[in-house]
Amino acid sequence: MAKKLKIDDILSFPTNIARLLDNQQKEGIYDYCDVRYKDLVAIRTPRNEKLRQANEEALQIYKQKDFPWPKAASVKYPLITNACIDFASRIFPAVWQDGDVVKTKFYKTHPDFQAGERLSRYLNFYLAEKVPGWVDNLDKLTTAYPINGLMLKKVYYDPEISAVRSDLVFPQDIFVPNEAATLKDAPFFFQRYVISRRNIIGLIRSGVWDAEEDDFKQEEMGDNEQPTNATVRSEDRTPSAFADVFEAVEGYIYLDLDKDGYPEPYIVTFVPKVAKVVRVVPRFQSDSILADENGKIYKIEPDEYFVEYQFMQSPDGSLYALGEGELLLSINQAVDTSINQLIDAGTLNNMSSGWISKNVRLQQGSAAFTPGEWKTVNSFTGKLQENILPLPKSEPSATTFELLKTLIDAGSRIAGAQQISDIQIPSNLSATSSMAIIENGMTGLKSVYKRFHRALTNELRLIMQWLKKYPDIQEYQAIAGEGATIADFDLIGFVIPVSDPNMITTISKATKAQQIMEMATQNMIPMNSAAIAICDFAGIDPTTVIPQEMSPGEKIALEQQLANLDLTKAQTTQALAMALRAKDQGIGDLYRADTEGVARAGRAVADVRNAITFKEGEKVSPEVLAKEINALAKATGISFSTPVGRLLGDKLMQSIPQGVEGVEDRQDNDVSATFKEEKTTEDGIKP
Repeated sequence: MAKKLKIDDILSFPTNIARLLDNQQKEGIYDYCDVRYKDLVAIRTPRNEKLRQANEEALQIYKQKDFPWPKAASVKYPLITNACIDFASRIFPAVWQDGDVVKTKFYKTHPDFQAGERLSRYLNFYLAEKVPGWVDNLDKLTTAYPINGLMLKKVYYDPEISAVRSDLVFPQDIFVPNEAATLKDAPFFFQRYVISRRNIIGLIRSGVWDAEEDDFKQEEMGDNEQPTNATVRSEDRTPSAFADVFEAVEGYIYLDLDKDGYPEPYIVTFVPKVAKVVRVVPRFQSDSILADENGKIYKIEPDEYFVEYQFMQSPDGSLYALGEGELLLSINQAVDTSINQLIDAGTLNNMSSGWISKNVRLQQGSAAFTPGEWKTVNSFTGKLQENILPLPKSEPSATTFELLKTLIDAGSRIAGAQQISDIQIPSNLSATSSMAIIENGMTGLKSVYKRFHRALTNELRLIMQWLKKYPDIQEYQAIAGEGATIADFDLIGFVIPVSDPNMITTISKATKAQQIMEMATQNMIPMNSAAIAICDFAGIDPTTVIPQEMSPGEKIALEQQLANLDLTKAQTTQALAMALRAKDQGIGDLYRADTEGVARAGRAVADVRNAITFKEGEKVSPEVLAKEINALAKATGISFSTPVGRLLGDKLMQSIPQGVEGVEDRQDNDVSATFKEEKTTEDGIKP
């Protein structure tokens, strides 16, 4: 009778619970996995063969042809190659923007903006420096993605390096039932990989694998002996000795090890060559279990490890998406055939061959000629041309050449590899119409870019989930800066790539922005609304470039304070006049007190205006600004820390020179001299 395990016991051995199972249970699990794995491999083999051929076309692998003669033309036209290069050259720079990959979707006015900035700063560092080979895998992904159609990223935490890994997985190594639209929907699926005997021994000795070292003895392999199918995958087979390399398979399956009638998700690792299960790991956590009031489990949410990058959705609804490799393979092969036929026809036309009568007494074998050379022959009966029959030949076919152009054009349209220079634009069209034509010619892969952006978002958020589960707070605070806390990781749902999912629709955005601006200049829509819409098209935060309108409360406050503006101006003018009169009468203390107060007010107004116009810290520090504003408030009774105050400040700046001008008309030399010294400038009154 099979051993019954408790959920608590299963979760207490997260590394490997195979040791808790008896041999009968492990043999049953192996048989369950092996049968389903072999069935899926057999189903998947034809499409894997097509992918192999497509990759050969992309890699331009040369194969010698013996038809119609030995070493005939064997050219491979780079249709698939160009499609891959074009796609990768567009999307890789868009995703990897000078070292930045991640951002959060908060405007500066959002309360979580600073937390989002810290989080994105740390994630950009983590992807570039901590995740092994993440940037290189991204480069490989953008190149292989259009050929294979489906690429996967396996994201998991590696305790050996104390970091998250994001491994690239090719579709040839993943086996999923065709009826499953996603891995989450699949009742089971398998991932295969190759592993060396050396690494296997390390896993056994560290306790990660439950097996005997003798099960993986190194075997001698002759020079002419090929590796078996169970040793390495088909595309890696070479005549060299691979006896110390094994094929391992991870099965993502459901087993009812606690015998409660509800199967739990597990990861089972087995090696077909030795027919053994070497590892069983629970694929769930305690907080992902849902049970009723009686403790009966009714749902377990499996842990997610894979992110699916799909190029073009499969028409049959299966997980295996279509790529340009499969779509262009037959066309590329037809183009190859047409080109090679034209080359062979040209070769045949340039090289003379045929039949010659035995009556012609010529030296047997080939004869080399130089231009203008004649060779003598022995006499014979009849004319020489009557005894020589050239092989019938013709020029390379014009029909084949036209067919070749048609095939290349059709393949280029499927690949979406059209450049702006290839698009024909009439010279008499307007700029808007020309941009519309360019947009129409460049949007063949619009949906593909959006799918890639969505998949990349899922990968970034999955990495975030593992970082939240295994955080390094000290490292996060050192990289993210002041204010960094573990609470920042709660913003997982707001993490997005810096790339624009509409990256190929920039021209259409420019066209719409131009139309909105024309409507605004014709007073059809408010200019401020037009500016916000244009910023949105350009991906710019409107709050960073567009002044915010005053709220209704601020407008009411402005009206109330404007009512007192005349009184304020009169008081300021009076204070300045009194200061000048005091100076004229020799009362220096009163002069200094009032004049310095007014000068301080003028400087504060200028500082406030500069602080609003420019970024904080460029013109005046926050400490100096606060001091000047306080002095200004005491001198005038007005606060300049609000948008209302800014307008009042401008009015006050006008009132100071008006006050000076009010006493300038006095015919007193001392007063005139004092006025010249105290003349108002843009920065306030000179002391």
